[in-house]
Amino acid sequence: MRSTLVFDKRTGEVARAQTFADQTTGERARSWMRFAHTGEFYGVTGQTIAGIASAAGANVGLHSLVTFAATSAGMELATTRVRRAMYDCKCARRISRLVTS
Repeated sequence: MRSTLVFDKRTGEVARAQTFADQTTGERARSWMRFAHTGEFYGVTGQTIAGIASAAGANVGLHSLVTFAATSAGMELATTRVRRAMYDCKCARRISRLVTS
C-alpha cells in the first residue's frame, strides 16, 4: 500500500514518515477502504464498477425528481376536478331553486 508523510506547517520539512507496516490497524483499514471505495484498489475493473454505481445513484436522484413532479401534477389535476365538481354542484342547486320557485 502507501506510506504516509506528515509535514511541519511552518518549515515544510517532513515531521514524520510511516510505512504501511508501521501504521495502526485502523489506519491501514482506512487506507485500504479509501482505495476500495473509489475503485482504485481493484484497477480498471473496480473503477468501472464504481462509475456504474455512481451513475446509478445519480439516476435514482433524477428518478425521484421526475416522480415528484408527476405526482404533484397529478394531485393538482385531482384537486382541480374536485373543486370543479363542487362548484358545478353548487350551481346546479342554485339553478334548481330558481326553476322550482
